[in-house]
Amino acid sequence: MRYAQGGGLTAERRAFREQIRLDAGEMFAAGSDNAEVAKSLPRLSDELFVKLEAALALGAAAHGWPDERWTLARIRKLIGRMFHKSYTGPGVRLSLGWPSTTRARTSWSLPRDASTG
Repeated sequence: MRYAQGGGLTAERRAFREQIRLDAGEMFAAGSDNAEVAKSLPRLSDELFVKLEAALALGAAAHGWPDERWTLARIRKLIGRMFHKSYTGPGVRLSLGWPSTTRARTSWSLPRDASTG
């Protein structure tokens, strides 16, 4: 799929990427230099993010955890294992597009559809 067609990203991911672009533009307009803007950007490419989504869809147990709950710490560790990149908990939250104000739930499970059991 070509980039102009969304590059295979979900609508939510495309909206998230567009927001990043707009935020970076605002930072440049406010006088931020390249280093400041770069530090604020996510470190996973779209291609790697698609691979991460596929790995998350397999469930936490498939990656060695005793249950199916995904926590920020587990996702952070999975990113490190898969891509040799280091993230903080808030960095994982931002990369996934989760709002930083949502703190009531510290873990989540992907819903299983009928075809995967």
